[in-house]
Amino acid sequence: MKPDITFFGENLPDVFSDRLSKHDRDQVDLVITIGTSLKVAPVSEVVPYLPSNVPQIQINRDPVGHLAFDIDLVGECDVVVSKLCKELDWDISHEMVPKDQEIEIETLPDYPHRHKFTQTHPRPASASIPNLSSI
Repeated sequence: MKPDITFFGENLPDVFSDRLSKHDRDQVDLVITIGTSLKVAPVSEVVPYLPSNVPQIQINRDPVGHLAFDIDLVGECDVVVSKLCKELDWDISHEMVPKDQEIEIETLPDYPHRHKFTQTHPRPASASIPNLSSI
């Protein structure tokens, strides 16, 4: 017996591509992808399939090199989304978002549409782990 899910490597149901090609493609006015390398089809094929005039924003730990987004927001997804919500004055009170959270944004050299988000306070737990090369 197989559950009603799509496993890695399986094709999505026809209703997915039918809906995308017959309805969604012409209705979409903004694409935001979060936390994906977009290396696995068919999802990786959605972004290039959309009209080129649709703004596309990528939020990911690492830039996706094989696709060109209008805006790349690079960093931990939770940190990037937290900063965006704060800038929009959206209340995102949640136990996983420190009340005293501070986030720096740096526009990366040679990439005017690529911005790196770094949480500076409180320091992320991984920042307190010493680098082995410094020991």
